[in-house]
Amino acid sequence: MKKLLSLLLVGTLAAATAQAVTTKWSQSGAITSTTTGALPYYGGSVFAVTASFTFSGSVIADNIIKVGRVNTASSTYEGKNYATVGVTNQGGTNYLSIAAYGGGGSEVKTVSSIVVEADKEITFSLVASRATPNTFTLYVNGKKDSVAVVELSNAMNTPTDTIWVYGSNSLTVEDVSVYHADAGENIYTLAQKNSVPEPTVLALLALGVAGLALRRKA
Repeated sequence: MKKLLSLLLVGTLAAATAQAVTTKWSQSGAITSTTTGALPYYGGSVFAVTASFTFSGSVIADNIIKVGRVNTASSTYEGKNYATVGVTNQGGTNYLSIAAYGGGGSEVKTVSSIVVEADKEITFSLVASRATPNTFTLYVNGKKDSVAVVELSNAMNTPTDTIWVYGSNSLTVEDVSVYHADAGENIYTLAQKNSVPEPTVLALLALGVAGLALRRKA
């Protein structure tokens, strides 16, 4: 019986977490300082970024990730041609938001989504479609529908792409991955599934195993 339950647990976990994606950049574990990586995604590409974070700040806004032409922290491109997911403060309340800059910074759009509670982990997936128009779609904590969408009429198409991850003393970012869907898979469906917090997956597994044990007893 123990062996059967172990096999079922492993099989269920694999089914729950396995996704047909090709990962292009990843950083495992906790990130508490700024880090960066180069991405091979150019104009017309569609890709996703999934990460978890815990924010312990009060009213100070923080970026979590940025994608686009952001070559250095002090670059003049810092304010142009990029999309970011971050924590913004509005009226004393922190929200998870998307901000996107298109047309060399001539177009700026920001959309807020869920409230960010202090010291509570959140998992999100951002789908970046570099087709025209550029569209950025945010999924949070496994919600079936997206919680925020930003569309740019001026493209964010730039020669190179960079991802920046902004860990800090007040912001711990964990397990960042950048990927695209393999043939036959839908990147939006994968991104939504990947935004399910890990404890939730484990809780579902526990319930499934417990239910199986009850059936065996019956």
